Amino acid sequence: METAVSGGRTRLLRNLAHPPVRFVQPQLGIDAALVFVSAFGGGMLEGDDYRFQIDCREGSTLMFAPQANTRVFPCPTGFTTRQHIRGTVYARATAVSGGDPTVLYANSRFRQSQLWTLHPGGRLALMDWMVAGRLERGENFAFDSFESEVRVEDAEGRPLLSDRLKVLPADGMGGFSSHLAVHVMGSGWENVHAGLEAWLRAGTSGSLDEKDGVEPRPAWMQACRIAGLGVREGFGFSLRALGRDRAALEPLAERLFELLSSEEWLGFDYWKRKY
Repeated sequence: METAVSGGRTRLLRNLAHPPVRFVQPQLGIDAALVFVSAFGGGMLEGDDYRFQIDCREGSTLMFAPQANTRVFPCPTGFTTRQHIRGTVYARATAVSGGDPTVLYANSRFRQSQLWTLHPGGRLALMDWMVAGRLERGENFAFDSFESEVRVEDAEGRPLLSDRLKVLPADGMGGFSSHLAVHVMGSGWENVHAGLEAWLRAGTSGSLDEKDGVEPRPAWMQACRIAGLGVREGFGFSLRALGRDRAALEPLAERLFELLSSEEWLGFDYWKRKY
């Protein structure tokens, strides 16, 4: 997939998908390109190996997201389902990748990796979200394994970010069943970070509770924990959060996409457009 600016808007110059994968591009009348990836059958089967090549040319803007939850079906014979994204973001281009979470069905095995090259002046936001099963059906950490690796490097091949997560059912996640990692890098990351940090701080501020002597938390924060909001000066920031389920982390995703809706980034609110 390759995006470029034509007539003042981002257009897809190349768009080739092989079944069972397909790309869907809604016509929303916006300057950015919004592309959903989906699969016939509604999910990934054992042994599937999806590979995406994304090139965001100078000045173009791309929102690349799953059409819905990425369902990883059981792997009864022990093969691993895989997904890999190889992306390049050129000068003054913007790429945002992510959205709905990966849901791990019982007995599934899933490994995903992303390798992005970020050129000077480019902007990149990645959202890596997983849920440990069909929780409403009682499947919680019934999968076999989950691995996710994200790497970002500059145009010279020097590493800017390396983040790896491996989850085994026996390890769990401290009583939480949903994990969200966000990485925002490149030109304009400071504004997104400032807005997110202010929103998080506002959520925990207020007068002390008379009974416990601690600051009250908004209702949505009762079911989640912010594990870290780290900054690498001059490059960007990363956020990691844990939740009891998908709903616990949705306010965080909603706020993130609200901040990414600025003209500096996407120019539209993806989360509101979708839901």
